[in-house]
Amino acid sequence: MEPFLVDERVVFQNYFCIYRRKVKLQQQQHSFDIIGHPNSNFSAALIFPFDAKKKTVTLVKEYHPGDNSFLYGFPGGLFDPKKHTSIVDTAKAELNEEAHWVAKQWYPLTSEQGILQDKYSRNRLHMFLAIDGETIDDYQPRDAEEYIEIVSDVHVHTLPRWVYEGKMALPSSCLVWLGLEKLKEMGWIEM
Repeated sequence: MEPFLVDERVVFQNYFCIYRRKVKLQQQQHSFDIIGHPNSNFSAALIFPFDAKKKTVTLVKEYHPGDNSFLYGFPGGLFDPKKHTSIVDTAKAELNEEAHWVAKQWYPLTSEQGILQDKYSRNRLHMFLAIDGETIDDYQPRDAEEYIEIVSDVHVHTLPRWVYEGKMALPSSCLVWLGLEKLKEMGWIEM
């Protein structure tokens, strides 16, 4: 049983769009409000920056307006076709801008399709593991609305506890598990 799209239109547009989507499922019509960032091709990058020598990560502590709080998370941002040539380019630029870091090794943690942000979103998250980076002084400026503190040298064993305690939003929580699994698979850590 496939849903049949009856209608879709933008009902709000600013930083993101809200779409009113009407679908027909099992002979009944339903309406849903869907969010997305059409100017970013509905794509964002999220990066797990890992220091292999120290077995630590670099996180950002960033303002989350939905919860009106500061939470820990991984550097990331939206694809911008005016600035980026690919989602990998987006990941490298966001790591530079938000964490002031440049990595030597890059590994995708999701397929090219990415992971759907949530049930009511058109956005897809593309997650990457960045290994053996270095802090840089000539980083790109952050966006005006970004209130970020860089949190360096967080031990990887701390991350699952912070997820459990609600100190990270869902996208970063997902990246914790993907990143730790890849690091275990590569022999960089034991859990």
